[in-house]
Amino acid sequence: MRKFRGSIAILLLTAALAGCSAARSPAATPSATPPATPVSGSEPAPSSAAVPAPLPAGPCTPGNSAVDMTVGLQGGVASPRPKEEPSAARPWLLYLSVDQLGANPGGGVTGTIYAIRSGTATVPPGELLLRANLTPAPGQAWFDAHVTVEGITPTQQSQSDAGGFELRLPAGKAGEAFRVTLRDVLPSGGSAGDVSITFCRSAVPSATLLYQTGDGWHPAPSQLKTSGPLTLRVAFTAPMDRQSVEDALRQTKVEWHNDGPLPRTARAIGSLTWVDDRTVAVTFPEPPGVLALSPSGARDAGGLFVTNALPYIYTGEPAYLEAVNPATGKGRRLLDLPSEVQGARVSPDGRWLYLDVARMQAGNEYQPRWQQLLYEVATGKSREVTPAGWNQVWLPNGEQVSVTLDAQQHAVVTRTDAAGNGQQTVLATLPGFERFLLSPDANRAALLVRVEGDPAPDDMQAYHLVIASTDGKSQTTLPEVVRFWRPGKDGLRLYDPVWSPDGTRLAFTQNSAAGVAVAVADLAAGHVRTLAPSVSQLRGRSLDPVSWSPDSRRLQVGPALLSAETGQEQRRLTDPVGPGRWSPDSQWLVEQTDDWGAVRATNAAGGQSVALGEGLPVGFTAAGEALIIRWAGSKDRMIFGI
Repeated sequence: MRKFRGSIAILLLTAALAGCSAARSPAATPSATPPATPVSGSEPAPSSAAVPAPLPAGPCTPGNSAVDMTVGLQGGVASPRPKEEPSAARPWLLYLSVDQLGANPGGGVTGTIYAIRSGTATVPPGELLLRANLTPAPGQAWFDAHVTVEGITPTQQSQSDAGGFELRLPAGKAGEAFRVTLRDVLPSGGSAGDVSITFCRSAVPSATLLYQTGDGWHPAPSQLKTSGPLTLRVAFTAPMDRQSVEDALRQTKVEWHNDGPLPRTARAIGSLTWVDDRTVAVTFPEPPGVLALSPSGARDAGGLFVTNALPYIYTGEPAYLEAVNPATGKGRRLLDLPSEVQGARVSPDGRWLYLDVARMQAGNEYQPRWQQLLYEVATGKSREVTPAGWNQVWLPNGEQVSVTLDAQQHAVVTRTDAAGNGQQTVLATLPGFERFLLSPDANRAALLVRVEGDPAPDDMQAYHLVIASTDGKSQTTLPEVVRFWRPGKDGLRLYDPVWSPDGTRLAFTQNSAAGVAVAVADLAAGHVRTLAPSVSQLRGRSLDPVSWSPDSRRLQVGPALLSAETGQEQRRLTDPVGPGRWSPDSQWLVEQTDDWGAVRATNAAGGQSVALGEGLPVGFTAAGEALIIRWAGSKDRMIFGI
């Protein structure tokens, strides 16, 4: 189940503020607020309306964010016409709105306040976008004379010929206040007058998910092993509007993505019980595999929206690493792992396990905090390490070598020993460099370098295959031009070259007139040759994995097992979704037939096939046992690109 989504929560607040005015804010002392100024700097037109009360000099009393919403901005309801006939000199105010921008880490709009009559509204300290629309369009001169802002200076302003205007208002501090006034307008259903909204800034409320242990309630961990009823608490930093909280926590929305629906978490809620006006207890009679409670849409008593996310909570058995005999399917459990694991690699001797983990922390449910963990398989001890970069190679001595790009797009090769000490080498700049693949000994790299000024008349892009030493001292270009379909042009993306374990060849796939061909670059001979002109059932997509056997004698290309010397197909596999994992003796190939799904081992010589259950195969031990990550709750996890 894959989840990629951003949040734009636009909530129309409809509670009326009859009789609410700027006088609700205390005005016991004179205000130091600058005098009202027109939006465009001109003097305002005279108005018969009463002079507004001064803005609060100290912390203001937050009002209700639902400012007299009586017009038809919801569901196409018709707006009641004003009691007077609108004109360009005295237009009809269709709506005035303030969008709360960027309060959540992902940006966007977290809530919208709509107003028609004067009142007091609570807004967050962040940046705001104020919009209004009037009819008939009154013209630029009218806006200059009739729109004033007190206590704040817009950072951007604009008007349109259609009768709309827009002000971008900068961020401020909690306790500050400002006012926006539209003079001599016709509100819906009313008579001519001024519409003046005093905005009080207040701290944005946040939520924390709590779990009870022996000594009280504490922030909930990401993994809870429970099969019975479970009670959690959601604690807020401000008194809350209870109905909005209950509606948010009971969400039952199901969204479909590439791999299926998101969890129907809310349907598992048994009861919501308020402990006090800031805390609600949530009980789950039978917790699902993942609890993904969301406070999105919940607001405090002043109308401000909760903008942080709650962490995902996994229940049931945690993920764990198992060593499995590929010939019998029998396994032994080695160590427990975090349930947020996204990917894993094992050192050649099976001693070290490297994990990419997506920590679903409170703050932003759509942007996890990535963590890299290194486990010693024998002891279960782990430590956090720096990201390995891309195209990582793990040497037999435990040293890890990886590649990143610096600010100038130079390839940076980093070597890190088992103690975490590292050194870097920056390779010379190569024009059109688009691929970089380390050799098994990490002393060389294969690069695809774009051929500049390629005159090819077809839809193919030309590359040179360059072999460069990772110390930056030498490089060799193979004479043949390698052509690949251009990604994005026709939807095809052909594959990176893959080094043979003995470091003498590179194999890669390529479209040909006969289908998908397999080519091999022989570094000793200095040329590229076609190993198999067409491999049946290859799909021409990145789901067709390529891997070499450790003895460099066989080549897995998608569902086909080929001779690396002749290209002859020796075995037909099931439909793997990733490169196969080979046993150290090159006898067994473990393949994954679905994302965290069925795992199968195939004997390369005899063809024996053994089902190894479901999980994620990550490598082998030195003794030839397949290492597989098991997790019963894998279908409930969130998958993120690494």
